[in-house]
Amino acid sequence: MLPGGVTNADLPLVVVSVSPQSRAALAAYYELPVGETYRLLSAWLRSLGVAAILDITDARDFSLLESAAEFVER
Repeated sequence: MLPGGVTNADLPLVVVSVSPQSRAALAAYYELPVGETYRLLSAWLRSLGVAAILDITDARDFSLLESAAEFVER
C-alpha cells in the first residue's frame, strides 16, 4: 500500500513510447551516445513510475513496409 491508503490497483498504467528522433535529439543535446541516452531516459521514466517504455523503431519500420506493399499492390 502506498501513502494515503492508495493501492497499486488505484493507479493508472502509464506506458511511454520513445521515437528514434527523440532519442537522437536528446543524445545530440547532451552529447551522449544514443544507446546510453535511451538507457538513462528509460531509468528516469521508470523512476517516475512508468510501467513500460516502448521503442517504436520496429513499429515504424513495419509501417513503412506495409505502406510500400500497399503502394505496389495499387
